[in-house]
Amino acid sequence: RTHLKEQIRESSVPIRKIFRGEIINRYSTEPDSVCTLPQFNQIKNSLYRVKNINYPPLPKSIEDVSIEGKWRLYLNGENFTLADNKNPRYFVFGTTDSLKMLCSSDHIFADGTFKSSPTPFKQLYSIHIESSVLNNTLPVLYALLPDKFKATYTIFFNDLRKICAQYDFILNPRLITVDFEQGCLKSLQNIFPNSELKGCNFHFNKCIFKKITDLGWQQQYYLSSNDDLHSVLALYQQTCALAFMPVNSIDQLWCNIMDNFDHIPDAHHFFDYVTDTWIDPDALFPKKLWNYYSFHGLRTHNGLEGWHHRLNSNVGATNPNLFLVLEEIKKDYIFNMATLKQVQHQENKQRRKKQYVLRNRRIINLMDRYANGTLTLNEYFIKISKTIGKKNHFVSGLIIMKLPHDFFY
Repeated sequence: RTHLKEQIRESSVPIRKIFRGEIINRYSTEPDSVCTLPQFNQIKNSLYRVKNINYPPLPKSIEDVSIEGKWRLYLNGENFTLADNKNPRYFVFGTTDSLKMLCSSDHIFADGTFKSSPTPFKQLYSIHIESSVLNNTLPVLYALLPDKFKATYTIFFNDLRKICAQYDFILNPRLITVDFEQGCLKSLQNIFPNSELKGCNFHFNKCIFKKITDLGWQQQYYLSSNDDLHSVLALYQQTCALAFMPVNSIDQLWCNIMDNFDHIPDAHHFFDYVTDTWIDPDALFPKKLWNYYSFHGLRTHNGLEGWHHRLNSNVGATNPNLFLVLEEIKKDYIFNMATLKQVQHQENKQRRKKQYVLRNRRIINLMDRYANGTLTLNEYFIKISKTIGKKNHFVSGLIIMKLPHDFFY
């Protein structure tokens, strides 16, 4: 156990991975010795205490949070703490290069993750830019936010504009892509009136699928035939396809959907949800927010979702130590800047995944065919709906619930 604790103290690898490696090594050399070793859940608290010795004492409340000394700095002593706000209590991390890249970007993306947000903060919020060099999104700013209130977002984004102005940068992007969080959306509408707000298409599809599961239609969904145009799967696909229809055609297409799928038990609950949330003139989210007809840029947060997954994996814990998270976001920033420099120097753009390239090409091709009149509206609608795939997950006759991954850029 002494060797294990030494590894934990000295390594940046997540504790669970270190423990797993130790068990594998012991079993490989002395299989019987693992019988008496404690399981991870039995000693994880003591292992995390060993790790936390390397960090300052944790604050008892959010008001007590203090980040000082080396924790505020980046490489070569450069400041990495762009904002240290008292009320509401939040921090913004990045460099002057971060601000320059942010303000130079035509299209920015913002999203929060809760899993790797350190106590006592509610979310680790990140702002990314669309990078033509990387063919993906690139995180440039990180923030620890105390909540998801509109008032907090308003202060945060106003503060961000002021920080940029201090360095003679102007933050006024043409496009801002976010999820469908009301507080954030209303704040951005007020602070960036000249920017076009777009809701992430991944999150739009996710909201529609969540309603499918809320109504208990999982089994019908997963057992649906791809060729059945009257199934729960087809209802899901056609509802999601509305995001790629001309705005002035959406109402009629939605009426057609309600007529064609009225045979599904409790379908009226689904219809009411979609109508009230996405379709009506006074819907919770206006059509222009989630509609992507004739839009050729990045439509989703998929790059951000992948980044969240990597960061959560590197942190290795839910609600981790505050100072562990600070270490990880600094490492993340360094790695991303190094990758950017590599690609720029080698003049070799990173390739997007083939499945995304092909799907995006298919969607644009269908849009063009509809625009030049070789497809009718209904033909275009059905073909677009078929670009939204389905994954089946069966184990011993049971359906394993899993969100479809066939969301497209």
